[in-house]
Amino acid sequence: MKDDAWQVTIDSQANRKVADYWQGLVDEGLVSGAPMYDQAWYTGLGNGDIATVVGAVWQAGVIKGGAAKGSGKWAVAPMPQWTEGGDQVGNAGGSATAVLDGCDAPEAAWEFAHWLSTDRKAFGALVDEAGLYPAAKDLLDLPQLKAGDPYFGGQKIYDVVAQASPHVNSSWTWGPLMTRTAADLNDGLGKAWAGKGTLAGALEATQRATVNEMRKQGLKVAE
Repeated sequence: MKDDAWQVTIDSQANRKVADYWQGLVDEGLVSGAPMYDQAWYTGLGNGDIATVVGAVWQAGVIKGGAAKGSGKWAVAPMPQWTEGGDQVGNAGGSATAVLDGCDAPEAAWEFAHWLSTDRKAFGALVDEAGLYPAAKDLLDLPQLKAGDPYFGGQKIYDVVAQASPHVNSSWTWGPLMTRTAADLNDGLGKAWAGKGTLAGALEATQRATVNEMRKQGLKVAE
């Protein structure tokens, strides 16, 4: 936000740089055509057809749960950087629990949400089962975060996450119409994937559609 107006930066110069980079990989046939989380995607993870996945910490749990045949073949590494020595880190997702307005027992709901995110035994199970990483700093010494993971060849994968976590860029904000924005972006990316446009074009179209919809709903948008 700037001066009470939303800044929509979907089609920013930085995002175009990323889009153009990936467009080059797509044009060279270096990106799998298997839809993410489709069975064909999991098969590719297990048999070596897919060699790299860029994702958040929870992606480790997804891979372990869906591609058993890949056990021992994968490792976790820091995110590639545009410049040598860089330490930029993105944020994909971020699990959260919330107490909704109108809840019959808000105090009990809050107590459960707090317990789920701060109880050592409960969150330790979430690390084991889903590959989650705690936001509560008191949980950073959980034994599950210090152990080697057999799926990843015994690597202590959370050591990599611990080094990256402090560098997550928190200067951006999810927009007020993210469901609509995500749908427009997915549509544009799908068309580009099918050869009907480009990834950069999908950013431009999504930026335009998002700004138009925000203004239609009476939201102030920065020029």
